[in-house]
Amino acid sequence: MTVKTPSLSAEWLIQELPALCRERPDLIHPLLHRLLSESKELSWYLVVRAYQERRINLGKAAELLGLRAGQLQLGALPYRGDETQQGPTDVTRLKKLLFWRPVVTVREGIRKTIEFERGARGNNP
Repeated sequence: MTVKTPSLSAEWLIQELPALCRERPDLIHPLLHRLLSESKELSWYLVVRAYQERRINLGKAAELLGLRAGQLQLGALPYRGDETQQGPTDVTRLKKLLFWRPVVTVREGIRKTIEFERGARGNNP
């Protein structure tokens, strides 16, 4: 005897999935793991979404993607709205196109930063 698989709409399945996960995780978890292992795009999407919504940090994102945090290069994950992008700066284009020159040298900038930090701490190293 052949059992016919019912044709279920995606909307209905999505609606029922949370209850099924709660009641029969033994049925759902293996299928989800297989789906995620077969779709790298889906895995990345889920992790990036959780990271952007601050449900996980960068270290956890790297772990879930099977990487070390240091392997996630600058820009590998989209920045969160309130984050400042940091990284090495190349001012060659600014110099060339806008004739820009830095106000202080790197050496002078480091010296002033150290001076400022010492003053902010009350000369305590």
